[in-house]
Amino acid sequence: ERNNMFKKLLTIIVIALITVALVATFGKNTKNVGIKLHQYNDLPYALCAASGTKPLNQYIVINGVKYRLGLSECPIITTGASFANTDLTEGKLTPDGTLATVWSLFGVPSTFPIKQTDGSWINMTPVHRNFKNTKTPGGGSSNQWSFPCVVEPRLLTATDGTTFRVAICKGPMMENINNKPIKFGTRTWTEAPKGIPNPIVAQILSNS
Repeated sequence: ERNNMFKKLLTIIVIALITVALVATFGKNTKNVGIKLHQYNDLPYALCAASGTKPLNQYIVINGVKYRLGLSECPIITTGASFANTDLTEGKLTPDGTLATVWSLFGVPSTFPIKQTDGSWINMTPVHRNFKNTKTPGGGSSNQWSFPCVVEPRLLTATDGTTFRVAICKGPMMENINNKPIKFGTRTWTEAPKGIPNPIVAQILSNS
């Protein structure tokens, strides 16, 4: 079922390739981007699909829309296929060319560490669920696909004894994976556990 949802995400990306104009003009905290999909294999990346977001008092403008930035704590995956939007990553394997940073990319590992509301990490198969954005604290959402992350030096341990590292990723809040805004009240889906504030989401269904 999760692979079917991932296929739907790829469908959104393909549609966006047709409908979103690609403009090669970049400025400080201002980006005009579309989607250029690229697959990597065994490239370390941060997987934020089940993470929440802490809002910052910083902003970024993408395709003329101003978004608030947020930080997400995401587990680092080191094997398997991953998918980047190279219109954002510019084809770089890491944001700064060193192993101190990674990109937040799409991937479909069968299991990965997921942070729970009590702060523990469980190495588990993710479960997608519906999520509707609200204006209440923690009721927003964010997009971390192909945004930069800083690798944390600490080694964490999941409840089953699995050890792993995390990265802190910075990306726009209330933005969808197709570089367009998500309105409050929009139905989306997420793999973050219920109760995780401002989860990473993707808008697949129409507003309802």
